[in-house]
Amino acid sequence: MSQPDRSRGSELSLPELGIALSKSQPAPSAELGARIRTECTKDLQPARGLSPLARVGISLVAMLAVCAFVLLKRPSGATSSVLLGIAGWVVVMVGVLLAGASPKRLPRQLRLAIAVLVPVAFFGSLALFSSEWLPLGAFMTEHAHAAAGCSQQAMLFGALTSGIMLFTWRGTDPFSPALTGSLLGLGGGVAGALAIGVACPSGETWHLWLGHGIGVVLFAAVGSLIGRRWLAP
Repeated sequence: MSQPDRSRGSELSLPELGIALSKSQPAPSAELGARIRTECTKDLQPARGLSPLARVGISLVAMLAVCAFVLLKRPSGATSSVLLGIAGWVVVMVGVLLAGASPKRLPRQLRLAIAVLVPVAFFGSLALFSSEWLPLGAFMTEHAHAAAGCSQQAMLFGALTSGIMLFTWRGTDPFSPALTGSLLGLGGGVAGALAIGVACPSGETWHLWLGHGIGVVLFAAVGSLIGRRWLAP
């Protein structure tokens, strides 16, 4: 009786060898497969977390609460034009939040454009609403201290709002966590800038840029860094 050619196995590639072995072994029965699934999944618990709508709601409350709190304490110098401009940027702020909350629904290029263009537009609007533009040297000598005080308050409001939003959306974006974090941080930075804009209606351009608007850029950058760690599953 002739012996089987054992050298044939050495001529098969790895995929071919795997297919040959799988065909030679009987498939597990349905009962055995069910027992395996039951054993492997018996300790698993359903994941509990906030729905996307609940996360958006919490983020909206955080942003609008900051603006509303300062609005109730607005000084008499807050003119109707300033308040109208702030109302317009509240709408933009909500749009930034929705862009940050939609990593799968909006193209990445559009979300990236929002992250870049909103800070540019915000600084442009500050210059547009300003009524005075001092030379930088004169500003640093006479008004830098006041701008630093406004910047600290804007940073406080922005950090509070951004922190709440980033924490609320943690572990939700496996696709572009850095970009989502940047948009959420940007929304918080805008909220802080609007809040200090109500509390301190200054009309000097450098004061508005360095005292009110710098947090918009800063929190967008910090949000991107935090998003890499917090927002990725």
